[in-house]
Amino acid sequence: MSRQRWAARWFGRVLAFLLPALLTLAMVLAVRIEGYRQVFLHVGQSAIEELQLVRGTTVAMLTAIGSSYQVMNEFDASRLSALASSMRYNTPGVQLVAFATWVDHGEENAFVAEMVESGYPSYRIRGQDAQELIPGKRGHLPIRFIEPNNPRLLRLLGLDVLQDDDSVYQVRELAASGLPAVLEGWRPGPVADGLVFYVMPTYRGFFAPSDTHGRLVQLDGLFLFGVDPQMVVSKLERLHPEVAFVLGPMTAGEAVGSGVTMRPVSEGGGLGLRLTAVQATLDGLGGLHMSRYLRPGELLSPIALFLPLFVGMASLSLLVALQKREEVRVELVRKERELEDERRRADGAMRSISDAILMLDENFRIRYVNRVAERMLGLDAAELSGRLAEEVLVLLDARTRAPLEALHGWLQRMSGQEQFPDLLLHTPARDCIPVNIRVSRLREIERQGVVVAIRDISHEHELTARLTYQANHDALTGLLNRAAFEARVRRALARSIEEGISYALIFIDLDRFKLINDTHGHQAGDRLLKQVAEVLQQVLREDDCLGRLGGDEFAVLMRTPDLEAASEMAHRLRERLQTIRFLWDGQAMEIHASLGVVPVDATSGSFEELMMNVDLACHAAKEAGRNTVHVLRADDRVVGERKRQIQWLPRLQEALDENRFVLYRQPIWRVLALDGEPAMYEFLLRLRDADGNDLLPGVFLPSAERFDLMRAIDHHVIELAMQAMSDPSVMPRESVCTINLSGQTLTDENLLDHIHAQAQRHGVDPRRVCFEVTETVAISNLQVAGRLATQLRERGYRLMLDDFGAGMSSLGYLHQIQVDFIKIDGQFVRRALTDPLSAVSVRMICEIAHVLGVETIAEMIEDQQTVQCMRGFGVDYLQGFHLARPEPLSDLGQLRMMRSD
Repeated sequence: MSRQRWAARWFGRVLAFLLPALLTLAMVLAVRIEGYRQVFLHVGQSAIEELQLVRGTTVAMLTAIGSSYQVMNEFDASRLSALASSMRYNTPGVQLVAFATWVDHGEENAFVAEMVESGYPSYRIRGQDAQELIPGKRGHLPIRFIEPNNPRLLRLLGLDVLQDDDSVYQVRELAASGLPAVLEGWRPGPVADGLVFYVMPTYRGFFAPSDTHGRLVQLDGLFLFGVDPQMVVSKLERLHPEVAFVLGPMTAGEAVGSGVTMRPVSEGGGLGLRLTAVQATLDGLGGLHMSRYLRPGELLSPIALFLPLFVGMASLSLLVALQKREEVRVELVRKERELEDERRRADGAMRSISDAILMLDENFRIRYVNRVAERMLGLDAAELSGRLAEEVLVLLDARTRAPLEALHGWLQRMSGQEQFPDLLLHTPARDCIPVNIRVSRLREIERQGVVVAIRDISHEHELTARLTYQANHDALTGLLNRAAFEARVRRALARSIEEGISYALIFIDLDRFKLINDTHGHQAGDRLLKQVAEVLQQVLREDDCLGRLGGDEFAVLMRTPDLEAASEMAHRLRERLQTIRFLWDGQAMEIHASLGVVPVDATSGSFEELMMNVDLACHAAKEAGRNTVHVLRADDRVVGERKRQIQWLPRLQEALDENRFVLYRQPIWRVLALDGEPAMYEFLLRLRDADGNDLLPGVFLPSAERFDLMRAIDHHVIELAMQAMSDPSVMPRESVCTINLSGQTLTDENLLDHIHAQAQRHGVDPRRVCFEVTETVAISNLQVAGRLATQLRERGYRLMLDDFGAGMSSLGYLHQIQVDFIKIDGQFVRRALTDPLSAVSVRMICEIAHVLGVETIAEMIEDQQTVQCMRGFGVDYLQGFHLARPEPLSDLGQLRMMRSD
């Protein structure tokens, strides 16, 4: 080969390697950078949503406290403390709540004297001279109340909000609008350094004036919320530790939400990439500056470098293969004619070289062997010729590994047969190999013999063994699969019953494995499962049986003297799994698992009961908080309760099929009309058992919710209720009835159609029907509940929020869900006579509900004193055992109630 041709060949090979490798590297780098950029954009969107949530919650709470102030006759420090503490608890970032009252010029001394008499001996108005808000309205806005009431914040008492012309202008704009907004640039001093103040104006009178001038004239004061934006930034940093967040002023050229800027930077001794962006912030804070530094190892990991190298090598290999192929083609053309004649002569022999062939004479001496037989027996043809077959053919039974006796007689018996036993051939080179033997008689003119064809079936045996292994082992981890493991458990259970041997079964379920799978992909999940399998094998003993039952579930079968030893092993497994630090994409994740332990002995019952018990024990560990071990014992109440819930499933299905759900009703009276007919009735559900007893909902509804039967039950209740309302002998003709709906039913797309179909079928006026949803269910499905409320009201039905007022933030949801009634949480009603905070809560709920045009119902009325108390608070309706107990519809005639005050 010439030098020029050699150089050209190698130059082409270098290009064939470099070009695909570099292109692939650039593509991989671009894909990884785009992935990080998309994640960074998602983080920015999350930051925007978090900031918007803070602002929206703060504005909602300001509106709620402003509305509460407007409808109250008196407003003192204790009421501010009760409201403000609840607001701060439910509003993230709010550090202080203050109220600044308007003091007309000339009344400063009287106001200060009033504050001194109220318990603030050092109170004084601190600020400039009286400011003119509008012509004829000149005075101060000193801070009158503040929460929390600690010495550091008390320094703000008396501070005049009208500090300068800018603050006067802003207060004038706020008072004119009547809406909450940020008081930009207002800083009360070092005590509240770094806080942003949201302000809500209040006005004299029960309602705020509708016109701008009236609001300026009747301005009564300001509510101020001091929000710490740094708490929001800290929350963002906890949610996204890889991103740096900084609140600061905007620089020239920056635009909020302008996208992601990338630039290469050198940090930590390597050239990386920095992503930066500016997002929206709380009012008056400038911009939220976000940045993330991508290290070289994140951009180009060993795995990312492997693909370009692989592509380059593949391209080079392909080029070399093509070059070699051309050389071989040229050489083959030259020799093809020379080999053609030889190929014809060897063609017949080539067909028979796959098996070892031995030709034996009538005395079973070897006359001929082919090359395959020479290799198999480890001797050449000259050494084998003339020897007896039994001297060189050592055949063993594959099952017993015992040598075949009387080989000559066996060969005669096997001659011409199709079926042969499993045999092993002992060879000097390969020890024992599985073989298949066929024996044929050879008849010649003067003598007889046999032909023995021996086929090496090692490959078939290996394939069979591999298939058997694959059928019994998990392809990912190499552990026993579910079928093989359950077979081991069945055998262990049988031995424990027959021989009294004690075993234990440990069920292991990884916690939050689905989160890793969904977040990082199945490749990360598979690697984690392999790592978990290796760790479990390191902890277990040699004779312990470990299997993967599927997904993230593993199980251990171990022979143990008692359940305590199995419990100790389960705790060791849990602690060892907890030490795993799973690394993926530069992130370290902790691995936790929940474990259930059950004994495998004569008391375990059937195999199905055993597997159900260990699954229940594992679920009990999860319900106990995860990353725990639950050992099933004879008196296990947790597992027993779950079994009872499972046992309720067929009973509930049977009750639905046999129509054994019955309705009770409990009256609801107007406060001002306790005599005569009730204003409303609430339908209550009961389950009639086989003995005719009516079971309370607390007995069977938890199981129905667990097994997703509430939709079917609620549909059935709606049908029963509509049927009862259509019969005047059961329900009064004009009565309004309430029907409870569960959280599962709220998401039923067919709910509205079913309700309307039943109402039309039974001729029930929609205005007589009110659907009752608990506040907890409504808040957890806020959008669904809001949409359902709108659709129900459009068709004429009514809606009630039950258990209302568990948190003061409940008031904010009344703007998002339009309801007709709210039923005050019974715990507030029961404690209203003894607990001042409960009494204030009930009164506030009533006042705000009336402002919004919503009627209130007090439940759990248990005595006459509570009736009088609720009347004083302005409750519209009453319900409770003191007035009437629930009664079954089938046992009721016309219900009338006479009760004195």
